[in-house]
Order: sequence, then C-alpha cells, then structure tokens
Amino acid sequence: MANHARRPLCPLIVYNDDTTPIEFVIELLKNIYMHTQQSAEGVTMAIHNEGKGVAGVYYYEVAEQKVHESILVSRQAGYPLTLDIEEL
Repeated sequence: MANHARRPLCPLIVYNDDTTPIEFVIELLKNIYMHTQQSAEGVTMAIHNEGKGVAGVYYYEVAEQKVHESILVSRQAGYPLTLDIEEL
C-alpha cells in the first residue's frame, strides 16, 4: 500500500445524555457537521431514541477535529455531550 493512502472513513458517533437539550444538538449538527435542519432533526431523534447517532462519516483526522470542536462548544455551553470515532 502506498504511503500516501488515506485511512478509511470513520463514523463519528454522538451519544445521548440526560442533560444536553435536543435544540442544542440540532444546532451543533447544523453548525459543525453542515446538516440541514431536517437531517439534524433526524440524527438528533436517533440519538434520543437509540442512545446514539451518526453525525457524519469522515477521514479519521477530520473526525478528530470535529470531535474536539464539538466538545469545546458543548463544554462552553455547560453540556456534557459525548462523542466518539468508530474505526472500521
């Protein structure tokens, strides 16, 4: 395999918690993950109903940056939102 080959795409997972408001998650998905209102609401409802949802699928390095940004925004707003990167 060539050295310049990219790592595989990885799903970025957002987990449900009892503190972070649905409206905050929707705005986060729109602002950081570029979801439309409709897709952000769909992902947020999956997070709420199933305990987790996929915010997007990215190269690992991009996913790491988005997790960092999401946690920073969440903590600044006072919410304990948890995210993770699934490596395939």
